Amino acid sequence: MPVPGFSAKFPGLDAEAQRWIIPTPAMATELLNIIMKDGSRYFGDLPQSILWHELRDHIETLDGAKVTDFITDNVTEAWIDFSYCGHRFSVNDQFGEYWFFVDNPKCSDEILDAVLRHCGLVLGCG
Repeated sequence: MPVPGFSAKFPGLDAEAQRWIIPTPAMATELLNIIMKDGSRYFGDLPQSILWHELRDHIETLDGAKVTDFITDNVTEAWIDFSYCGHRFSVNDQFGEYWFFVDNPKCSDEILDAVLRHCGLVLGCG
């Protein structure tokens, strides 16, 4: 059943097929505001539809973003650290999702939204 008021754009799918896409929590536009014990903000998650290296490379195509660290065991987990608009971000993969964190919990929602939308493009959510 189509979801009223939801419009997704997925390349390669015609308009009729796109009517039947069910939005997942990863496609939600509402940002999360979960403050972690270290003071950082968990602000969103997206499905882990590509490998860590590909997401890391895609983050670097966000104008003004710079990957500052990348740690992985090449088996189960990775952390991608980057800076963007004067803020420090981390991405970690958990349970088939990429979880997004920002060091400063007062970072503007516009910046957080820009990060999620950019990453969503390569993860199939944008």
